[in-house]
Amino acid sequence: MIKFEFQIGKKEQAHSHLDIELFYCLEGRVDFAMEEKVYTMESEDFLIVNSGRRHNYVGSSDALVACFHISYDELARLLKQSMVLFWCNSTTEDGELYEEVREVLKKIINQYYYHSGEDMIYLYSLEYELLHMLQNNFLLTEEDSRYKGELHKFDDRKQKIA
Repeated sequence: MIKFEFQIGKKEQAHSHLDIELFYCLEGRVDFAMEEKVYTMESEDFLIVNSGRRHNYVGSSDALVACFHISYDELARLLKQSMVLFWCNSTTEDGELYEEVREVLKKIINQYYYHSGEDMIYLYSLEYELLHMLQNNFLLTEEDSRYKGELHKFDDRKQKIA
């Protein structure tokens, strides 16, 4: 359900995709553009890009980032929801919930990098722990005013495609 990759000092052209992306800056600095806003990310900042949102970024030469791609279809099925939207950006807000996510991200990276191929059950359990944290703390509900704003942007993109 979750795939991730590391990137060093990279520039990514504007694009969008069905998967939800959690973008985590481990080192350096990254200017991350999502729709019409630009966020400056530094070490340990992370944000979630919802499905279909146009985004791009430019990293400094020493930037090290991890991109976690979460399957939208599998997550929607697991959550039993037709629309899955998150509100999560440590450059605009922070706190204990963000710190807890950082700790799980570090554990996933550590497990993957230092114990690759070993104890895959533990790695999967960490990925599900991450999904559980995101669901409980950052998933938008229909009652949330931010949900309606995100949903409106999603509908606009669907009309442009049609």
